[in-house]
Amino acid sequence: MILVDQNFVPLNRFKSSPANISYYHKPEFTSVSAARNFAASCASGEWLIFCDDDGYLEENYLVRFNDYLENRPSVKMIAGSIVRDDGLGFYSIRHKIGGNFSSIFNVKLLMGSNFCIRKNVFFDLGQFDELFGAGSFWGSGEETDLAIKAYFSNIERVYVPELQVLHVKPYGMGFVNSMYKAFFYGLGKGALVQKWLVLNLKPILMVEFLEMQIVPLIKIFFSLIKLRVDNSLIHFCSLIGRYLGFFSSCLFSFFRQGVRLLSPNGYFRKNATLNKHSH
Repeated sequence: MILVDQNFVPLNRFKSSPANISYYHKPEFTSVSAARNFAASCASGEWLIFCDDDGYLEENYLVRFNDYLENRPSVKMIAGSIVRDDGLGFYSIRHKIGGNFSSIFNVKLLMGSNFCIRKNVFFDLGQFDELFGAGSFWGSGEETDLAIKAYFSNIERVYVPELQVLHVKPYGMGFVNSMYKAFFYGLGKGALVQKWLVLNLKPILMVEFLEMQIVPLIKIFFSLIKLRVDNSLIHFCSLIGRYLGFFSSCLFSFFRQGVRLLSPNGYFRKNATLNKHSH
């Protein structure tokens, strides 16, 4: 097991790690994506299994994982389910719905807290995009981005709900924190849709662009009917975050492309050299 500790104060219990735990104190990694990419670079096995710091593998997880691979050795990517460790079922409605890799519209239901992928495939896909994920520039969406890359790369992939990660029960965050979380998750959602719809020119993501607007509006409407003003404000924050993520990501991508073109190895420098030699 590889544990990347991103706390400024290291976890004392892991300073003297058992033989089966490789412990790294990396407070400079501000995002989960950076920490996971680093962990993957340290791994020596054929498979990588990602799990969040507030979840843990079900007791027979690895046995079921190996049994599944014996029956389907060609698979390259596996996602499992997340259930509460207090026996009350799935962690959230999103986890209950689950997901699969057969449709581009279901990959967003697959969770980064229960994700398995062959190490060579992980690096072939370009690892996690460190602009996405908790603590990153956009704040969420790193696992969905990786799943979309696998989808368009035709990587053999499968959803196996029997592979379960147990998650501590959700705790109430309070109204303000809920708005904050909804906004930043929305920010990542909008930026992710822009990346694949605009930057990577995948028109099928137009459905996601419409969905990211319509669903919060529907939730706002029904929350107001039920006189749940607090819920309507949370969904409104999600909607604003999605809009801001999409359009600011467009500007960010445009600016970054412009920097590349103006760099010493960029378009204008190369063309200036060609023009100079052509006279």
